[in-house]
Amino acid sequence: MSKLRKCPCGETPGELHINDTLSGKWIDIMGDCCGEWSIEERNNYATGDERIENAIRAWNDAPRGDIKCSHPDCNCAIKCN
Repeated sequence: MSKLRKCPCGETPGELHINDTLSGKWIDIMGDCCGEWSIEERNNYATGDERIENAIRAWNDAPRGDIKCSHPDCNCAIKCN
């Protein structure tokens, strides 16, 4: 799997949960890190590897605001990639 960008919670998900909506025309994507942030992406009925690639691309391309710093001795708000 391609490298995933950090979630706004500050963690990098180990995997993505992909749920089909409208019989696969759209997918809901959520990381396994916090369960708080998800995105919806048009999938156009793709299956298999193409569906996974669509989810990874959508996750990595989704705009993010400030992300909570994951350094234990720091409380700053930074933009992590």
